[in-house]
Amino acid sequence: SSYIASLSASPSPSPSPSPTNEPPSTSLHWFRMSSLRLHDNPALLSSLNNLNTQFRGVFIIDPWFVSGKQKFGVNRWRFLIECLHDIKRQLESMNLQLYVARGSTTAVLSSLCKEWNVTHLTYQISQEPHSSIEENAVDQLATTLDVTVEKFHSHTLYNPANIIDLNDGKPVITIRDFHSLFLKLGYPSLPVPSPDVDSSYLEDDTPQHILKNFQIPTLEELGLANERLGTNPWIGGETEALHRLSIYCESRSKPFEDPSSMLFDKTSLSPYIRFGCLSVRYFWQYVHDLSSVNKEMEKVMKDVISKLLQREFYFTVASQVPSFDSDTHNPVCIPLPWKNDPRLLHKWKYGFTGYPWIDAGMRQMHQEGWIHHCLRESVAAFLTRGDLWISWVHGKDTFEEFMLDFEPSVSCGCWMRSSACSFITGHVEHYCPVTYGQQIDPEGKYIRQFVPELEYFPKEYIYSPWMAPIEVQKQSGCVVGIDYPYPIIDHMTAGTICVERLKNCLCVMSSKVT
Repeated sequence: SSYIASLSASPSPSPSPSPTNEPPSTSLHWFRMSSLRLHDNPALLSSLNNLNTQFRGVFIIDPWFVSGKQKFGVNRWRFLIECLHDIKRQLESMNLQLYVARGSTTAVLSSLCKEWNVTHLTYQISQEPHSSIEENAVDQLATTLDVTVEKFHSHTLYNPANIIDLNDGKPVITIRDFHSLFLKLGYPSLPVPSPDVDSSYLEDDTPQHILKNFQIPTLEELGLANERLGTNPWIGGETEALHRLSIYCESRSKPFEDPSSMLFDKTSLSPYIRFGCLSVRYFWQYVHDLSSVNKEMEKVMKDVISKLLQREFYFTVASQVPSFDSDTHNPVCIPLPWKNDPRLLHKWKYGFTGYPWIDAGMRQMHQEGWIHHCLRESVAAFLTRGDLWISWVHGKDTFEEFMLDFEPSVSCGCWMRSSACSFITGHVEHYCPVTYGQQIDPEGKYIRQFVPELEYFPKEYIYSPWMAPIEVQKQSGCVVGIDYPYPIIDHMTAGTICVERLKNCLCVMSSKVT
């Protein structure tokens, strides 16, 4: 069973309790999908340190995630559930509880504020497109209920509003402008301390028969029992994130002996940053401290700075640009005349394009919820400007469903860049779905793992199996057209057409600007 709030109007007020049995005042912390941690969580810390109040933490599962079009795939659900269990264990070690409720955010918070005599509400501000609508509704509700709200920026290194202010209020829409501002920003704020586990917080003595209504749901309870779960190299939770931090730094301090091994890498921290299991400020500080005493870590620090600043840039642009997650009414997105081809989109989405390098990437995404950035560039270019000429928005929607580290602002920015719709700096790179992978993994080890139909194909043909003589196909146990599809499109022809089409579109746009 679970606590489910009305999805329509806010519940009617409960009868006022008598002064003798009125519950203690409650400081409520709203855990959000990007703040699932105890370290460097200023909103949580403020709630815990609110004197003379009972602390309660709530996570709300909005029905938007579990109804209608499924935008939150089963691997992402599993990771989220693991994150929630980790938070729950840590709070229980402090004699506190995590409450998980289902319903629209305002309906749940309205009900709980009244039932629990909430006087303070804290949360981390989300910097994703459209999130301000929900936050404004929550703030308005709190004002109506006479609840004090404290909210904090802690999902990025800097508050995007401060970056824009530093630019005299003018939009920041190029990475060059952003880098010049970064030099003026100064060092990111230090992470705030973790809660003191030895502090005597007012113990949460909620009876078990009440707590059972706020349990973390299982996949079965979410209606996902029949969904196909992939392998699980990414265990959700803050505890796991902090454990992996040193492993990440060690692995990044030395080059990969075999370039193809990076395709199988399982040390990335991006899923943990996305769900807020790892604070970016803590990450920055941790690597900075290591690099100050270990020269081998200087390379890691430069790489971390580069990646985090790219992330900050996209969050900053998204905070200023309406419809940043769309290819229409988006002022920074070039409106290319994309094709609509559901059949080709479906083949791409599920890894049956007939191009093993592309299919391996899409299938790994389904199985594990993560792929290396060179695969991301390859599958993105193939879908959009490279071959299929299908809008990047469909790619973004696919990543939203399957990628553990999907963040709307960052993903939309990357997809616009990869499809040459925005953020173009210099030459537009082209990725051949055959030769690019061969340069990284000439033996085809990656394809053999994620496209098992081709496991026994000779390396000479594994990137282009349709070129293999029929005798070789039979000997390898995979006949193209029967056991594995023919290419859904001819890259030599489609690629040439797409290059010319993109060139013409960019010329037209350039002439309009001038």
